[in-house]
This record gives sequence, C-alpha cells and structure tokens, in this order.
Amino acid sequence: RCLNMSKSIIEHAPDRVDNANQTICSFIDSIKSSADLYVKLTDNGKSNVSGLGNRFYSKGVEEFFLEKRVPIPPELFQEMDHMRSHLTIGLFPEVKRAYVTIDCDIYLWSYEADADLAVFDGVPNTILKLCLAKPRPGVFQPHITHVLVVGTVSDIMLFGITNGVEEGLSLIPDPLFKVGLDGQMVRTIVSTESGRIFFTAKDVLYEFEYQEKGWLGRSCKKVDKSTTFFNSITSYIKPVVDGIEEVVVDSTRNILYALTTKSSIQVFDLE
Repeated sequence: RCLNMSKSIIEHAPDRVDNANQTICSFIDSIKSSADLYVKLTDNGKSNVSGLGNRFYSKGVEEFFLEKRVPIPPELFQEMDHMRSHLTIGLFPEVKRAYVTIDCDIYLWSYEADADLAVFDGVPNTILKLCLAKPRPGVFQPHITHVLVVGTVSDIMLFGITNGVEEGLSLIPDPLFKVGLDGQMVRTIVSTESGRIFFTAKDVLYEFEYQEKGWLGRSCKKVDKSTTFFNSITSYIKPVVDGIEEVVVDSTRNILYALTTKSSIQVFDLE
C-alpha cells in the first residue's frame, strides 16, 4: 500500500500508532460498559448457554498490539529536507522491503534484516505511485522475479527486479516497458496474481498490457476498461463523470472493485 505523507507525519508515526491503539480500545470498552442487559445477553458473538460466568471465557485481546518497531533510516530524513514536490511511503511484503519515494528517486530497505539503504535514481520524472507485480508468464527471463510498476506525472514504466539468494534484491536500471499518460494523472496502481496490471487516471480504469512479440521485440499499450459497448453506441449522451478513488483486486473471485468519488462501487470481471 502506498501513502502520500509529509515529513512531519513520518517522524511522529510511532506515537500516532500508539495513540490510535489506545483510542480504539477505549472506545470498545466504552461500548461494552454502556450496553444494556439485553445486548450483553444476546449480542456478544458467543453462544448464550456455553458458559455461566466469566471464568468460562478467555480474557479479551487488544485490537492492536506492537510486534516490532522498525525505524526509518536516518539518511532519509536528510533527503526529505530537500524534497521539491512529492513523497510517498509504503511496503512490499512480497520481497520484505519498505520504500520511500522522494520526487523522482526510490529508496528501498529491508524491514527484517539490518541492511543498507538502496537508492534508485533512474526515473526522470516525479513519482506518484509504485506497485510491485508478478511478471506475466513467458515474457521475461526466469531471473526476473517481479516487476516494479512506476507511475509518474507523465508515464507508466515497468522495471525488472531480480532477487537472488546471494545477490539479494536488485533493480534493473533500464525500463522494460513504458507507456505515456497523455496528460492524465495516475491515481492508483494494482496487480493480480497472474501479473495483470491496472491503473486509474482521471476517471478511467486502464489495463497496462505488455507482451513479447518474438523477433519483433516487445510491445505495450494501455487499454480503457471503463468504456463498454453500451457506452460506445450511446456516446451522443453526455455521460455522468464519477471519478475513481480506490481500486482493489479480489484474487479469489478474479474481480476488481473500484470505489468512486460518489461512494458507489463498480465491479469488473477479470475473466
């Protein structure tokens, strides 16, 4: 998940997490203490005849608890002082890395091992979004285990990632694919288990399609997934613009859900 943050928010993040934990737990305790007898007897989520006293039930567990605190590398705070326009922060659990983007630079570090901070400065434009995706079958060599999808102010680029046992995580400097956004602003990027990549720009859901074309080389394009056959035959009717705020993929059902600015949910079948 990618978040847009300021430096001050990042510096005070640990305290904010602790305060949020205490606030939620206090709120839950308040609800329990103020509930009337009927709610306590019938709406506690457990069988009403399984136990006749507190000794039959385990003590409640906190909603949140601190497992481990991993600090942001101190070098990053120095770089944040020179930020010109945009900063994002997030996690890539698939490769056990945390990342920060500052303008057009990407910083990666392991949140499990005590490793050095890696810097990638091969992106020419300001970075807005990042997404880690699986490579599509049959397109890349086996040593490319993931692709890093980089959304900037002007284009979407795919970089190859290798993750060898001895070499560790490495980002291939030259983009494998690149497609322009034609003046649109990328808002969200997601991927599926099969390696399909979707992103939103303006009010449209796109798919980033790429393929290997043998001796002809590789090709890529963005495909509008929001426009249907019905929209095309009724184009003379002025459409109601409803921007897309958030996109998530349900891999078990192979469905993509899009939350719009008017709080409606659009469903896309990916079959």
